[in-house]
Amino acid sequence: MSSVAQVQVLKQPKAQFVNLSDIGAKSLVKLEKKQKVIESYHRLIKILETEADFIAKNGPSMVPEIDFNEARWSGGTLPPDFAKLVRERRCAILCNVVPEEQVVQIRSHPKVMKAMNCISQLRTVTNPSIPIDLTSQLTAARPKDGKTKPTGLNYAANFEGVWQEWDGWVADKCIDASSDLYHKGSSCSCWRSMQAWISLSHSNTGEGSLRLLPSLKASVAYMMLRPLFEDDEFDDTQPTFPGATPGLT
Repeated sequence: MSSVAQVQVLKQPKAQFVNLSDIGAKSLVKLEKKQKVIESYHRLIKILETEADFIAKNGPSMVPEIDFNEARWSGGTLPPDFAKLVRERRCAILCNVVPEEQVVQIRSHPKVMKAMNCISQLRTVTNPSIPIDLTSQLTAARPKDGKTKPTGLNYAANFEGVWQEWDGWVADKCIDASSDLYHKGSSCSCWRSMQAWISLSHSNTGEGSLRLLPSLKASVAYMMLRPLFEDDEFDDTQPTFPGATPGLT
């Protein structure tokens, strides 16, 4: 007698927020901005298609890479052209920060502190008097949660139909974000200017666990707007937000 094996594919349920008002889901897109947001989303999709092809074609070379000595020789500041590229792609590789035999002493190494200061200068503030405490170490921790205030302040341009004008480098807006909204063990309430990994081994392309998407504005705009176009039609009435499991995003 032959046996029959049955396989059941379980569809992962959509994440539903404990309280929609936590992220201002009812007011992310104002009525007068609705049509503008719809048009901007369609423009975004076309741009993403072009960018995806460009990234696939260029591969790892899309991640800006520089010898840290170049920054040290220029007073601890990244060259303007390189800094512009990093701001566009939101990722960078600094080579030769410390000798390989010293990487285990990395947390307090003077050059590492200078490297952090160098990268943090990419940030800007609209209010120079605001107190900002930057982190004192580089870690290999997983990216942390980050959410908007109910007004959507940090990502407002994305919900007004002008995502191209969004500036992801304004530090004082990030500081006020509710990054530990659900008080989970995987969250962190401390703001970090950048997330950094320090290589402790030699790995070829595709061999490590770190994956980067070198396209800042378009990728963030897509993550912000895609939940509003789940069926390709604008809908801001659903109590779900794809991929945003509370505390695990």
